[in-house]
Amino acid sequence: MRSEFYDELVRRNDVVAVARELGLEVRGTKCRCFHPEQHAHGDRTPSLWLNRRANTFRCWVCPEVHGSVIDLVMMVRGVSREEAVRTLAARAGLPLPAGRRREHGSAGVWGYGSVG
Repeated sequence: MRSEFYDELVRRNDVVAVARELGLEVRGTKCRCFHPEQHAHGDRTPSLWLNRRANTFRCWVCPEVHGSVIDLVMMVRGVSREEAVRTLAARAGLPLPAGRRREHGSAGVWGYGSVG
């Protein structure tokens, strides 16, 4: 079950706005993939699609490039899930939950299930 914290974190962080803040050149709800080396022609035609309704993204060329707004921060900045959550929580003015914090395992950050 997804936690209320993660639901609120994702809801408050629009994937299009976050992509722009990460330096991606967004046109509408599309942008060039941040892994152009994996594209035959450097991703001249934007193949990374941003879904505002679900706050998710997907590159139609790179099979591993997809996920939530949290995953987008992780992949573009090269940071841990915990750091991406902290960044997005600060951006949204959302306090981090108190409680158990786990470094590893399937329970995710702070002992809650992951988004996605």
